[in-house]
Amino acid sequence: DGAKATVARLAVVMGMRRERLSRAFARDMQLPLKSYLIRHLAARACECLAASEDPIGAISRSLAFSSEGYFCRFFRRHIGMTPLRYRRMRQRWQGSG
Repeated sequence: DGAKATVARLAVVMGMRRERLSRAFARDMQLPLKSYLIRHLAARACECLAASEDPIGAISRSLAFSSEGYFCRFFRRHIGMTPLRYRRMRQRWQGSG
Protein backbone atom coordinates (compact mmCIF):
# COMPACT_ATOMS: atom_id res chain seq x y z
CA ASP A 1 0.00 0.00 0.00
CA GLY A 2 2.18 2.81 1.28
CA ALA A 3 0.33 5.82 -0.10
CA LYS A 4 -2.46 6.96 2.15
CA ALA A 5 -5.34 8.38 0.14
CA THR A 6 -6.44 11.86 1.12
CA VAL A 7 -9.11 14.10 -0.29
CA ALA A 8 -6.39 16.50 -1.48
CA ARG A 9 -4.44 13.74 -3.28
CA LEU A 10 -7.56 12.39 -4.92
CA ALA A 11 -8.53 15.87 -6.05
CA VAL A 12 -5.14 16.29 -7.73
CA VAL A 13 -5.46 12.91 -9.47
CA MET A 14 -9.00 13.75 -10.60
CA GLY A 15 -8.04 17.27 -11.69
CA MET A 16 -10.69 18.80 -9.44
CA ARG A 17 -10.81 21.16 -6.50
CA ARG A 18 -11.15 19.36 -3.16
CA GLU A 19 -14.48 20.97 -2.37
CA ARG A 20 -16.00 20.01 -5.72
CA LEU A 21 -14.77 16.42 -5.43
CA SER A 22 -16.09 16.11 -1.88
CA ARG A 23 -19.51 17.49 -2.83
CA ALA A 24 -19.80 15.26 -5.90
CA PHE A 25 -18.77 12.16 -3.95
CA ALA A 26 -21.19 12.88 -1.11
CA ARG A 27 -24.02 13.55 -3.55
CA ASP A 28 -23.43 10.37 -5.56
CA MET A 29 -22.45 7.99 -2.78
CA GLN A 30 -24.58 9.36 0.08
CA LEU A 31 -21.45 9.39 2.23
CA PRO A 32 -18.84 12.10 2.77
CA LEU A 33 -15.57 11.29 0.97
CA LYS A 34 -13.53 11.75 4.14
CA SER A 35 -15.76 9.23 5.96
CA TYR A 36 -15.33 6.76 3.12
CA LEU A 37 -11.53 7.14 3.24
CA ILE A 38 -11.50 6.62 7.00
CA ARG A 39 -13.64 3.48 6.72
CA HIS A 40 -11.44 2.15 3.94
CA LEU A 41 -8.25 2.80 5.92
CA ALA A 42 -9.71 1.16 9.04
CA ALA A 43 -10.76 -1.87 6.99
CA ARG A 44 -7.25 -2.15 5.47
CA ALA A 45 -5.76 -1.97 8.95
CA CYS A 46 -8.02 -4.81 10.09
CA GLU A 47 -7.04 -6.89 7.07
CA CYS A 48 -3.33 -6.34 7.70
CA LEU A 49 -3.62 -7.22 11.38
CA ALA A 50 -5.61 -10.37 10.66
CA ALA A 51 -3.49 -11.58 7.74
CA SER A 52 0.01 -11.17 9.13
CA GLU A 53 2.16 -11.38 12.21
CA ASP A 54 3.98 -8.17 11.25
CA PRO A 55 4.64 -5.84 14.18
CA ILE A 56 2.07 -3.10 14.73
CA GLY A 57 4.71 -0.47 13.89
CA ALA A 58 5.41 -2.10 10.52
CA ILE A 59 1.70 -2.18 9.71
CA SER A 60 1.29 1.45 10.71
CA ARG A 61 4.18 2.43 8.42
CA SER A 62 2.81 0.36 5.52
CA LEU A 63 -0.46 2.27 5.84
CA ALA A 64 1.44 5.60 5.85
CA PHE A 65 0.68 6.62 9.43
CA SER A 66 3.10 9.17 10.86
CA SER A 67 3.68 7.08 13.98
CA GLU A 68 2.65 3.85 15.64
CA GLY A 69 0.99 5.86 18.40
CA TYR A 70 -1.17 7.75 15.95
CA PHE A 71 -2.12 4.49 14.23
CA CYS A 72 -3.15 2.97 17.57
CA ARG A 73 -5.28 6.04 18.44
CA PHE A 74 -6.89 5.99 14.98
CA PHE A 75 -7.59 2.26 15.23
CA ARG A 76 -9.07 2.49 18.71
CA ARG A 77 -11.27 5.45 17.73
CA HIS A 78 -12.65 3.76 14.63
CA ILE A 79 -12.64 0.05 15.55
CA GLY A 80 -13.23 0.32 19.29
CA MET A 81 -10.18 -1.56 20.54
CA THR A 82 -6.42 -1.47 20.23
CA PRO A 83 -4.74 -3.12 17.24
CA LEU A 84 -3.14 -5.76 19.49
CA ARG A 85 -6.47 -6.64 21.11
CA TYR A 86 -8.09 -6.86 17.67
CA ARG A 87 -5.34 -9.19 16.43
CA ARG A 88 -5.62 -11.45 19.49
CA MET A 89 -9.41 -11.56 19.22
CA ARG A 90 -9.18 -12.51 15.53
CA GLN A 91 -6.60 -15.21 16.28
CA ARG A 92 -8.85 -16.74 18.96
CA TRP A 93 -11.86 -16.56 16.65
CA GLN A 94 -9.98 -18.18 13.76
CA GLY A 95 -8.55 -20.83 16.07
CA SER A 96 -11.96 -21.88 17.35
CA GLY A 97 -13.58 -22.21 13.92
